[in-house]
Amino acid sequence: MFSIIVTLCKLIARLFNKNASRQTEPARPAPVAAARPSRAAVVALMDRLEQLGFYRYVPAGQVAACKSKDVNASSPFTSESSRVYLADAEDLAEGGVQGFLMELRPFLHRLGVKITAVSQQFDAERDYVVSVNGTSHLIYSAQQAESWESWEQASRQAFTIVNRLLEQAGSAERLYRLYGGNDCQAVLLTPEMYAVIKESGLVDQGEMPESV
Repeated sequence: MFSIIVTLCKLIARLFNKNASRQTEPARPAPVAAARPSRAAVVALMDRLEQLGFYRYVPAGQVAACKSKDVNASSPFTSESSRVYLADAEDLAEGGVQGFLMELRPFLHRLGVKITAVSQQFDAERDYVVSVNGTSHLIYSAQQAESWESWEQASRQAFTIVNRLLEQAGSAERLYRLYGGNDCQAVLLTPEMYAVIKESGLVDQGEMPESV
């Protein structure tokens, strides 16, 4: 009987000590959500981009509305600026490079790029080749046609063609790649604009375009 009483006392003591330790254990801090950039900082970024000519292709009467949309999105990569174009990597790999270049043609013309002729050889059994102004460009080889590598290769080569044309025309603008795969987008920026956006720290790394 005495041993039973001792055992019960020990159990009660353990429970008491356990509860006491729980009460004295410091509370864990609640997870802190990522801080949203201040509106003033975002406005300052868009103002700086405007000074660099980011909105020069937007009709004068629409610049304020375009900037406001970018500020609200905390990103300059909206479609309102005439600088962002869809560049679905799957579409490009399936013979879409010619159409992509023709879509960009009116805008590139404003930058001094003259595209007089575009044609392509697209056949699953042969190399995918695009000709621009008489110059042939290998998009990917016949061996790469049936692999996922063709998406990456087609995207990279399409962007490279445009950047070569821009360089030859003496334009400071370059095509940068945002996202990838079916969500891939082409963003036209000058290296200075790109540096300002990146150095601002206001755009998440996953939302920043990459040079090609």
